[in-house]
Amino acid sequence: MHLNRLCTLGALAATVALAGFAQPAQAISFTLGDAAATQSSMKGITGFNGETNQGAYSTYAWSEGFNTVNFNSGNFAVVDSQNQTVGDAGINYSYTGSTTNNARVLQDQWAPTYETTQDNKSNYLTAFSGTNVQIDLDTTHNYFGINWGSAHDGNVFSFYNGDSLVQKFVYYNDGRTFAADEKTTNVASALKEYGTKGNGGEYNAYFNFFADSSDDIFNKIVISQLGGGGFETDNHTFRAGTKGFTESTESVPEPAMALSLLVVGGAMVAKRRSSSAQVG
Repeated sequence: MHLNRLCTLGALAATVALAGFAQPAQAISFTLGDAAATQSSMKGITGFNGETNQGAYSTYAWSEGFNTVNFNSGNFAVVDSQNQTVGDAGINYSYTGSTTNNARVLQDQWAPTYETTQDNKSNYLTAFSGTNVQIDLDTTHNYFGINWGSAHDGNVFSFYNGDSLVQKFVYYNDGRTFAADEKTTNVASALKEYGTKGNGGEYNAYFNFFADSSDDIFNKIVISQLGGGGFETDNHTFRAGTKGFTESTESVPEPAMALSLLVVGGAMVAKRRSSSAQVG
């Protein structure tokens, strides 16, 4: 399904449009920030009790029907929108690959940030080359949010439905692009333009991923690192669904606080149109 169309999110505090970024035929869209495109709007929201030292949380974390894994307890415990433990959420983490020793929950200066450099003092999840973090979901989902931190070359984030790749998102600083049949989007330009700099000058942001239709839902997520360094993430938020996130047969909840999202793809299309008009 093409994602460079605009979708309308209903039942929100303000109406917002969602669009794909740069890649036609992309099956999962992502959004960052708000209409003002300010760095402060990119940081997500605070923790359930207003914490600012645990990385960024999803705008939807406080909304009914969404579950979150924040790694603060050192494991993969799941909490609901009231920050209450969910006993059997059907969200299952494992380490896979040529070795299972190169991924872990830890606490250090490379944790994804909320607002300022090294402000995250909590545990987070990282994957290094050779070990993937695999998240198996008992039911299909149409939303996933992730505090993507200390982004650098070789960060790879993939959605699957069964064994079929739905969409892959990567970070490569050289701005490389991919053929449509590779189902791969490089997020580097968006992250560098709108993200917040963290430790070592590397970019951080809270990414919201939405399945556009029932053809795009997913039940497996794989976090990988190709080459040196690690892929640091925190505060994963999920919503189950059998339809696309905005499809009318499933209600879209109102976030616990005012939601405003930057339509990255739409902003860039507008820029291109503006430039074309000037040239013409």
